[in-house]
Amino acid sequence: MQKRTIIHKYSVVPLLAIAAMHAAVWLGTKSLADFSRAFDVTLGLDALIPLRPEWVVIYVGTFVFWGMGLLLIARQDEELCCRFASGVIIADIICGVIFLALPSCIARPELSADAGGFTWALSVVYSLDTPTNCFPSMHCLFAYLVFRQSLRTPDAKTWFKVFCGVCAALICLSTLFVKQHVIADVIGGIFFGELAFALGQKLPVWKIFIKINKKLLQSAP
Repeated sequence: MQKRTIIHKYSVVPLLAIAAMHAAVWLGTKSLADFSRAFDVTLGLDALIPLRPEWVVIYVGTFVFWGMGLLLIARQDEELCCRFASGVIIADIICGVIFLALPSCIARPELSADAGGFTWALSVVYSLDTPTNCFPSMHCLFAYLVFRQSLRTPDAKTWFKVFCGVCAALICLSTLFVKQHVIADVIGGIFFGELAFALGQKLPVWKIFIKINKKLLQSAP
């Protein structure tokens, strides 16, 4: 009987590369970008979207969705795993370039300091994440990538693909309702998510992971 594993050994390097690149872009660009020239892409339509603190649950839950997506791909065949990882790395690079070349910001609403419940939870999010590097929305971009990959996964059931699509849509909405992003950020996240996914499938970047795995795992039993 074939031994079942949570993730395959060949998925470790791609997953570590994703984590390292994501952290470098998210943290590094906030330190290096010149926010004195940051621009705001808020549209008049954004003013019609109300603040809904309860959506912070979905906004924070995005990290669970991302983790589920990475776990899904870590259990697929090596080429599929590496192609997806390449797309995520390319997405991070795209975000990093935009964040440094065209730093962006957003004006967030004031929250009551003594508010409880969802408003308090949202205030914690505000305190942990500055209103900068908004375009494109990384929340939306990587949620879209998980959904996009679910469509590409051979053994994914229809209900699971629908589930991923609904989750990605709710995550995009949550970024608007908690006022962490504006409409243009969401559109940019989806657009660059699709671009990164396509490049990850077509460019031979994924073969780098294959070569690294071959060297690391060639002596493995």
